[in-house]
Amino acid sequence: MEIINCIIGCLALLISVIGFWLFDRKLKKQDIKINDYQLKKYREEEIVNRKAQVRAVFQENNGKTILKIHNSGKAVANNIRLDFLSGMKGIYVTNHIFPYEKLLPQESTSLTLTLCTNAPDKIEVKLTWDDEFKKDNESTQILTLL
Repeated sequence: MEIINCIIGCLALLISVIGFWLFDRKLKKQDIKINDYQLKKYREEEIVNRKAQVRAVFQENNGKTILKIHNSGKAVANNIRLDFLSGMKGIYVTNHIFPYEKLLPQESTSLTLTLCTNAPDKIEVKLTWDDEFKKDNESTQILTLL
């Protein structure tokens, strides 16, 4: 009877050790996956924090047409350049301030435009800027006049 009890005890111990080993192995695999995911998310967030997002939009203010340049990113945009690619016939810029030295996150600057009667409905602009992530970022937009 003692031999049977010893065999049952040893089998129980063996099953417990194997179960613990399998469970521990599964937990370690999950930890590796979680750590990889967290590192990937951290890297992506760090990249986003180093990028500026410069965009242009038209606004109407007291009868004046204003081209607003806005940095909606999380980093400083440096050396912002604005090029009018098409549609500028009949549109005159009264205060050309570009290249603009620095645009902080969530900051904006603006240009006042004078529109003639033959001004087009749309213009195409290209914004170029530098940030911590990359030099010479570009954004081309087609803007509809108000």
